[in-house]
Amino acid sequence: MLRPTRIEGLDLVRGLAILLVMIRHGWAEDVGGAGIVGVVMFFALSGYLITGVLLGQVERAGRPDFGRFYRDRAVRLLPAMVFMLGAFSVAVLTVDIGGDRDRWLASVIVALTYTADVPAFVAHASPALGHLWTLAVEEQFYVLWPLLLLVWIRRGRRGTRLAVLLLGLYASSFVGVVAVDEPRDAYVLPTSWAFVLLLGASARLYQDRVAAVLPCHGQARTTASLIALGVLLSIAFAPVLKSWLVTYLLLGPLIAAATIVLVFHLRDWRTVSGRWRPLLWLGTVSYAAYLWNGVFAVWLGGPTMNLSWWQSLVSIALTLVAAQVSLVVVERPARRWKSKDGVHARAGSRPPGVAVSA
Repeated sequence: MLRPTRIEGLDLVRGLAILLVMIRHGWAEDVGGAGIVGVVMFFALSGYLITGVLLGQVERAGRPDFGRFYRDRAVRLLPAMVFMLGAFSVAVLTVDIGGDRDRWLASVIVALTYTADVPAFVAHASPALGHLWTLAVEEQFYVLWPLLLLVWIRRGRRGTRLAVLLLGLYASSFVGVVAVDEPRDAYVLPTSWAFVLLLGASARLYQDRVAAVLPCHGQARTTASLIALGVLLSIAFAPVLKSWLVTYLLLGPLIAAATIVLVFHLRDWRTVSGRWRPLLWLGTVSYAAYLWNGVFAVWLGGPTMNLSWWQSLVSIALTLVAAQVSLVVVERPARRWKSKDGVHARAGSRPPGVAVSA
């Protein structure tokens, strides 16, 4: 029997991240920084978790299983994406909602090819799908990071090489921001966020060292987590941050570091108590909620998401309903299929004496 692998404490991190994103889409003037905080939280957590998946494969087989890794990513990400794009297509082609009928095909292609972080392509796509740039950044990370990780493992897992890579990505972030006309133009560029993704990955690679530095129990750990949460919320209530150079060079890494502190605390929460259940549920539907919320916010408030209070509440309500439908209709069936297929694959390929584990 497979042991359960989902850690509910990390779903709380996802829940907080998507909550901040939805609030930012609804009340941009009041919480201008909340979107960046939520997005960077997702990036840091994704780097941490994906690296854990790859290291698990290395422990079992001596190297990353690229075929299974990319197939699992496709099974996890594409069903909800296709479901959302199907509904988007029906709405656009039947009633031309948002006036996007002429660029419908380009919009769908940009979404499915994960190129929404390429400015030349985004110019021809619907603003209602503009938020998919974050998924493009992550997908490109999924393509490159397993290969870099394999090189790192085969070269003896030397920390100096990883440090050089981190410094290189930090430098590329600086170059990318100063190379554009305005700092806000760098917002969707992958160079602006590769560093925070690798920070999350590095935290997983060196989790023992990170855990040794952070308080591991008691009041000290709680205090550290509360400070990290305070940092995240303080930045969330800052003005719009896209136009600040410091956002990409300082605040992004700071948000990632605060997220890592929360991750190392909450990764021990296999289950959570009743008072956390609403945020836990939000974390379980966070991916679909992210897909849908940007669409509804643009449809109701226009490309700039200029929503009234009631429109903001409606966009969130529609998002939560659509996310739950997506979870039940496409995501859970896909996960069940992946779990059954994973059991058969591991049972048929594991070496003698090695137990199957999640």
